[in-house]
Amino acid sequence: MARLAAFGVLLTGMLLMAASLSQDWFTLPTGWEVSEGTIVPTVRDAEVTSFFKGGLIAAILGWILVIGVGFSKGNFRSFHSYLAWTFIWSMIVFPLLWWYPQWVTVQDAKTSGDAAWLQQQHDNLTWLGGDVYRAHSERYNDIQLGVNMQDPPIFLGAFRTPMDSLTTLGIEEIPEIIWWFGLNPAFSQFVGRGWFMAWLGIAALGMGAFGLLKGRANKGRRKLLKTAAIAFACTSLLVVSSALLPVLQAGSQLRNAKAAALQGKYQPCLDHLDKAERWMPALSFDTTLILQRGRMETLIAQESPCAILYQVWKLENEGYGSRAKERLADLDREREHLPRAWQRELARTWMRVTIDDFNSGRLPQAYEQFGRICELEPVAIQARFHHQLTSLQIGDLANNRRRREEIAQLYQPYLRKDKRGVLATSWLILAQGEWEAGNTLAAAEARRESKGL
Repeated sequence: MARLAAFGVLLTGMLLMAASLSQDWFTLPTGWEVSEGTIVPTVRDAEVTSFFKGGLIAAILGWILVIGVGFSKGNFRSFHSYLAWTFIWSMIVFPLLWWYPQWVTVQDAKTSGDAAWLQQQHDNLTWLGGDVYRAHSERYNDIQLGVNMQDPPIFLGAFRTPMDSLTTLGIEEIPEIIWWFGLNPAFSQFVGRGWFMAWLGIAALGMGAFGLLKGRANKGRRKLLKTAAIAFACTSLLVVSSALLPVLQAGSQLRNAKAAALQGKYQPCLDHLDKAERWMPALSFDTTLILQRGRMETLIAQESPCAILYQVWKLENEGYGSRAKERLADLDREREHLPRAWQRELARTWMRVTIDDFNSGRLPQAYEQFGRICELEPVAIQARFHHQLTSLQIGDLANNRRRREEIAQLYQPYLRKDKRGVLATSWLILAQGEWEAGNTLAAAEARRESKGL
């Protein structure tokens, strides 16, 4: 019975490995497309996934090749020899798959940045002081009290910048180390089933192979375990060392940048920031470093996108909203030529400024600018939620319906269950719009949908 169970586990591992090659390992929403009059969400996988899938295929082929050569030369004289090699092979490959999160989160700045922004927007909508829980859909409409829109956080980043040395970190900083290895909330939100299938398949394959060796002498099994443990430890050490190298190097460059800035050496500070971003590309969209870069470029009288973003941030803090919008408009004209990280930061800054317009009662300006953000940023869920609410206030039912559908499609790849609060509130906003337009049946249907989530 035990052998039959072990064989089932081994077979399951093979099937999971094969299935992982056909599944997405990372499902990041990118927008939607209209197919036969229906809005269909579009997602994309991380660029590095193809390399890891190729590596997994190469490892499988190598496993088959070693077994084939061993069989042809008579090195593997029994079925136990094949199982032993399979067990050792699984212990070598398994740690390599856990390097994938860092390549997505730390090394792929475009994917990591969009994922971090999507996750931040979701958090901003659903936290206990956020838009949904502050009864956003019940904002003033002639008979009710007003509730202001919530400003998105000023800072965006995939992880905390590694300014401190690893030798100075305590137990409270363990989450930061986990994030530097790529396992941050954004990765956990959008990781696909393919990655889970891959490492679960490898683990099941190894356990099944070892389970079928149960009839061997204990001495032989102990020797095999020692060999597999050494292989696992060596591979894990290689992965951990390779993963820590960019963190240590980037941290060193950031500390050098800080020292140079304090000494008034602004250009060397910028050079160190460039080197840090080469080691950890995800730092390129970290708002802290964007503003730091803008501050340095302002001090050397260099008019750059980061300098403008820094100036806008400073004007916002000082209460000069109109001047901040003027500077943003100047940068907007160059948007198509900006790197994705700066385009994203520009959209996030426009969000804050537009929310200030809405909260100040300037609905027409807010409605127009929210619409523009939605056109430029297909993944701006929070902008769509706010635009739907603004559409309710000014009576644009068609746009109210459109934004509700877009929000529903963008939320499909999200794994967290608290997305239902946003979807329910979006339906409720539509129900109010349908009611005010006199469509009682449509309002009742939308209300039922909001209660069913």
